[in-house]
Amino acid sequence: MISRAGLHGVPMSVRTFTELPGRGNAGSGCLTEDLLGQFVYDADVGAWLPREYFVFEWDIEQDGGGIGTVTLRQTLPANTLVFDGFFDVTEALVGEGASIAIVDSQAHTILSSEAIATAGTEGLHALTVAGTAATAFKTTEDTEIILNITDAALTEGRLVGYLRCMRGFSTDNRSSESSSS
Repeated sequence: MISRAGLHGVPMSVRTFTELPGRGNAGSGCLTEDLLGQFVYDADVGAWLPREYFVFEWDIEQDGGGIGTVTLRQTLPANTLVFDGFFDVTEALVGEGASIAIVDSQAHTILSSEAIATAGTEGLHALTVAGTAATAFKTTEDTEIILNITDAALTEGRLVGYLRCMRGFSTDNRSSESSSS
């Protein structure tokens, strides 16, 4: 049974005894590590929010690879909290001396500039967004994902990135709601 003091910082109150998606309720003892890995409790609104993954990709065939910025086809929604992530190079990046960086249109760093000799090899690679308050960020509006290519053009390659995130709330909306109560 869950103690009144709370579990993993989730205060026990009448709000935590609401139904959890597909899991019963906290009163039935279903508040498990598995659940906490999939949902985040927002005490301000008394709701469980799902953790989500945002996927972006770059492909030389569809997006090009010249020196400069390439705006990818995926848009990160407003008020998204991004915790961490990784990217998978599914086809080695080719472009002797080239470097890549990944940012969003609000200038949040997703991947600091890396030479493709390191970041362009096939397989999984870490992103700069690494699960700490210093590297996590929140979007304030819909934001595009941008691949910056520097030093040389890319002539081959494909990568798929995964950001672990959750839906957040607009600061403006939260302020007006709490001031009207």
